[in-house]
Amino acid sequence: MDEILSRDHVRDISITRAVEHIQTLANIMNHRWIVWGVFVLIMGGYLLMAVKYPFAYIYATYEDMYGEWAQFYFFLAACLFSFKVALRPSKYRAFFSLLGVACLYVLLEEVSWGQRLFGFESPDLFKESNLQGETNLHNFFVGPYDTLLKRAFEYGLCLAFIGYGLLYPLLLRRQFSPAHWLDKKGLAAPPLYLWPMFVVAGVLELKPLAFNEAEVAEILIGFALAGLALHYAYTISRGLPVHEDAQWPAQNAKSLGLRHVALVGAVGVSAIITTEVFHLSPERQIESEGRFDNGVEKFASRYARFGQWDKEALLLHYLHEKYPDDRPLLRRMADAYRSAGDIEQYQAYLDRVLRLDLADYQENPNSEAVNRALALDYRLAGDGAKEEVHLQQALALGIERVQRNPDSASAHYSIGKTYRLMGRDREALEHFTQAYEREPAVEKYKRAYLRAKVRAEDAGEE
Repeated sequence: MDEILSRDHVRDISITRAVEHIQTLANIMNHRWIVWGVFVLIMGGYLLMAVKYPFAYIYATYEDMYGEWAQFYFFLAACLFSFKVALRPSKYRAFFSLLGVACLYVLLEEVSWGQRLFGFESPDLFKESNLQGETNLHNFFVGPYDTLLKRAFEYGLCLAFIGYGLLYPLLLRRQFSPAHWLDKKGLAAPPLYLWPMFVVAGVLELKPLAFNEAEVAEILIGFALAGLALHYAYTISRGLPVHEDAQWPAQNAKSLGLRHVALVGAVGVSAIITTEVFHLSPERQIESEGRFDNGVEKFASRYARFGQWDKEALLLHYLHEKYPDDRPLLRRMADAYRSAGDIEQYQAYLDRVLRLDLADYQENPNSEAVNRALALDYRLAGDGAKEEVHLQQALALGIERVQRNPDSASAHYSIGKTYRLMGRDREALEHFTQAYEREPAVEKYKRAYLRAKVRAEDAGEE
């Protein structure tokens, strides 16, 4: 009898624990835990890629690749959910109408109003004045180059994300009268469970590590806006209290959570498919490979800045296999090995690039570019005397060329590069400005001018 009672007791305990586990799982499946889980997965995934898998990180943050298409689809979801809210009678109709239009604008800007999909040429106005040379509006003001306006824009975004995504819903919850007034006027407050996305996106917009974090920020803000619109669409359609999701029935919390899972899954699958389809054509593949190589080159420098010589070497070797005689790449590899303490490899790459540049010098000693290249070689070798000889020779050749061709953009650009190499930033900016003003549509002139301008502004601040 006691044995039977004992068995029944054990069975009851087992059933009770099973029910508790089911209840715990149901609680975890609510919308708040799922959104926070997605946030952790996004941030953890990007962190893991940045630390361990640099090639994957590039694929996840570069243009027309998986991460950027994920941004596109999150904003598309935010647009559609916003219009869904706008079609229902509520005090938030105007707000979500505007948010839907804003998200639609972001979508069109992301694909340069169809240019990157259909491959049409940028009009002259965009070539000359757009900082990225693409058919979009936001790059008239901000772009891939650091400017004072861009910095102000980034700080403004940061404050806006934190203010709207965290402070406003907090003040509303604490019965702050101005916040209630804004809510009554129809300014929809984000549910508080979305605050990590808004706040971290705001911080990442400032690019504290200069590691392409702004692309991660766009993923987060896209997800946050899609989550915001989904939250209001779900609550308004079911008559639930918008700002009191903690009081919802468990079934509703779980139902909204599953919708977030479906949203993230649909965005992920769509981003993968679009990226693969987008690069099916040979032209797109070539363009994508060039963009990816550019990303590899930039990230090699970024890893070097953090002393991650193994990652720098990994990325540089990828490029070296494709471009074995690229002189700047050979110098960077030599410098990387020297920084890593591998003197044998440093000397091997230095000797190779020096032989190639000396051969060019034998054929064309009056080339500014060849003399600048040799100056860099001897700088890398620690031979200051020979470096100065070739710098002065490049400078003399550049001055003579500008005097002969004062209206030549290429002549001003070339001597600007020499001045920059000599550390004479003021003279470099003067000549890069001359080159850019003469041919503003040429990308390398625009890039050199903007970078020299930023250096001059930074020097002025100091």
